[in-house]
Amino acid sequence: MRLRNFDLFSQLAGSIESCSSDSAGLQRKLNSDLLTSVELVQACLLRIYKHDQKGAKLNAMISIVPNHVPMERSAQLDRERTAGRIKSPFHGIPILVKTPIATGPSLELATTLGSLTLKHSVAPKTAPSLIGADGNSNGWSATGGQTQSAYMARKPDEPSLGQGTESIGFIVMPATRAGLYVFEPALNAVSMDGVFKSSVELDVVGGLARSTADLALLSYQQFLTKTFDSLRIGFFGPTTWSLHPDIIQLDELILKQMNEIYFAAVERIKQHAPEVSVVYPVDIPPATDLWYEGKNPISVVMAYEGKAALEARLDEAKVPGLKRPGKDHADQNQQHEAVKERMKTISKDNGIYKLFREQNLNILPFPMDSLMVFISAASGYPIATMPAGVIQADGRPYGLGIMAQAGSENLTFQFMSAFEAHSPPCALPSRVQDDGSKNEL
Repeated sequence: MRLRNFDLFSQLAGSIESCSSDSAGLQRKLNSDLLTSVELVQACLLRIYKHDQKGAKLNAMISIVPNHVPMERSAQLDRERTAGRIKSPFHGIPILVKTPIATGPSLELATTLGSLTLKHSVAPKTAPSLIGADGNSNGWSATGGQTQSAYMARKPDEPSLGQGTESIGFIVMPATRAGLYVFEPALNAVSMDGVFKSSVELDVVGGLARSTADLALLSYQQFLTKTFDSLRIGFFGPTTWSLHPDIIQLDELILKQMNEIYFAAVERIKQHAPEVSVVYPVDIPPATDLWYEGKNPISVVMAYEGKAALEARLDEAKVPGLKRPGKDHADQNQQHEAVKERMKTISKDNGIYKLFREQNLNILPFPMDSLMVFISAASGYPIATMPAGVIQADGRPYGLGIMAQAGSENLTFQFMSAFEAHSPPCALPSRVQDDGSKNEL
């Protein structure tokens, strides 16, 4: 199955009754013969069919694997489980992938990048990593149109960032809108083979899940200590790092509730962390200092580096008759190099790295509706997000983001596991809950 909006992930596994029913919980049921992979896949497909084009009309799926493929695969995985051959912690668990990630011909899915040009393009092989991010703006693509939130219906006259998923922060912003946990590792930490890259300097794949445990299944389980011990945590101020009015005009009540959720998270961490381990507030040069000659640096880098990536994808897809991107001029290359150097200097040397060193910190939490996503992209440091609460004024989730230095990904998992352990259960999307029905997988 392929999607462009990760909001649907939060109700992937049927009518699961609580956020504790994550992939790890489903795996336990599979191992205890309380559930089969065939039953799980059927429940997932039923849930998608009920709410994607019908029901809440989430419009989140670009394409779905033909039914015979998941049915045959899940039956085979059930047979392997019965025979004692369990391949991984994800054995028999269905997943969703985004449009830039190649899937081979056996899955019969096009790798479209959300483009009509590539609507029928099937990649020659599957990408080694099947978790990913997308640069499509605000949950829209040419192949599928506008997607919707599972938590609140979009109003016709609502600003584009008012709800749903926006992709300034690639996967972290969609996740915070959907009440999910996300981990995106440092730049170049994960293979990008088979993944369309809009920029070699910015793009990295990451994963979204319903729990920290699910994100940690591959290699970080030993760091789920559920304690803040040994962490030095520096919180950014929500006022300084709120989204600029030029990006979105937030209702005063919503902004007030965002800040209340953020400060509640700060206080909750203070209650459970060693007394001297939390610093508030900390700060770095504003993200707007990254701008180069009035231009958004992320856009400059993606425009320059994306040409070669797009041309390579078009050649691989063998799309005839397309006009290829024009050649770069010397001044464009000069600007590209200057922007990259500015991004590094401001976001790392004089920003995040300097703050980590001078304040002796190793985790930096911040409000997710902020320009810190630009700092993360510019620095290449790992970033994660977790549900922090629900904005009562409109019903959508609001998230807490964190950053760590490259090579300190283990600390992000320690923090997430502790934060999750001391937080109330995350809210389920009311728009897709079945009235009066219970289907506990």
